Amino acid sequence: MLRILERYLLREVIGHVLAVTFVLWGIVIANRFARYLAQAATGEVPASIIFTLLGLKSIPYLASILPLALFLGALLGLGRLHRDHEIVAMQATGAGPGLFYRPMLGLGLATAALVAFLSLEAAPAAALAGYRLLTAAQRNPDITSVVPGRFQAIRHGRILFFAERIRHAQRRMENVFVQARSHDRPVVLTARRARLVFDPDARQRYLVLEDGWRIEGEPGKEEVVVTHFAEHGLRMATETTELERIKKDAVPTRRLLASERRDDRAELQWRLSLPVAAFLLVLLAVPLSRAMPREGRFTGLLSGILFFVVYYNLLATVQAWVQHGRFPALPGLWSVHLLPLGFLAWLEYRHGGLSWHNGGRR
Repeated sequence: MLRILERYLLREVIGHVLAVTFVLWGIVIANRFARYLAQAATGEVPASIIFTLLGLKSIPYLASILPLALFLGALLGLGRLHRDHEIVAMQATGAGPGLFYRPMLGLGLATAALVAFLSLEAAPAAALAGYRLLTAAQRNPDITSVVPGRFQAIRHGRILFFAERIRHAQRRMENVFVQARSHDRPVVLTARRARLVFDPDARQRYLVLEDGWRIEGEPGKEEVVVTHFAEHGLRMATETTELERIKKDAVPTRRLLASERRDDRAELQWRLSLPVAAFLLVLLAVPLSRAMPREGRFTGLLSGILFFVVYYNLLATVQAWVQHGRFPALPGLWSVHLLPLGFLAWLEYRHGGLSWHNGGRR
């Protein structure tokens, strides 16, 4: 059973960890939501599945956020105890450094187990579900992303689209205007009605215009061709195959374990690195949170953020090197984890070493 002081330390740190997790998660989700809204406005993502995609995307985000949130939360929680001299009062009762490491070990192991589950199982499954949802939505296009009475740029700005009215029950648009380019010539299309369809054989989406006119060419500069049509198809997007759409983050971990490919090994090591990083960083927060008399209030926090940036950038760099064969798969990313271990040992050595007993330092 945890001692009273250890429970107090855990309660202080966990409160800060939850607050930091909520803030970081809210920032990344808001950013992703803005991107989905922009994609929905251009027709790249159906508006009806935005919140489902957002929920699926939040799972891999949480796996990446938790190590940083745990690190910052531990720094903030322990740092407050140092600033308010509560740590000094604990040490006056005979509490040694082991008092602070024991609860952090337990918290680090619990968080690492959660991050391992998210990184190895939940995140790939969520990513795969997201890619399949996009593929299914592409095969069943809707017009929910079309705003009536407003010009919209689609296909990355290559097509300008306008619909005066939308009949959702009939899945049709009325009084449609389209401006595009064909063989570097401007094309204007007008139609009484239009609808979105999917061709399963060609794996393409089309905007089918009905009862309209096609005007090709720029008046006054070149020959203008005017054509009346009963039905005209305009390609909107090409569906890629599921294997093409699925990225490495959606590959199941068991498939990565059985693979000998360099990119699969790099992805597997990255997923394993997240729980390892969570465990090492929470231990590193203990010596970094110590406030020396002449140090500023946020010295430890700033040092921790700087170290985290270097640490994660090194992990990402070595992952890319392993993926492209510029660094051996073994030790691979495991060599980067020596950095927080070495930094932790140096900080404790500079501080005079530690003892796991309540008697203080050796």
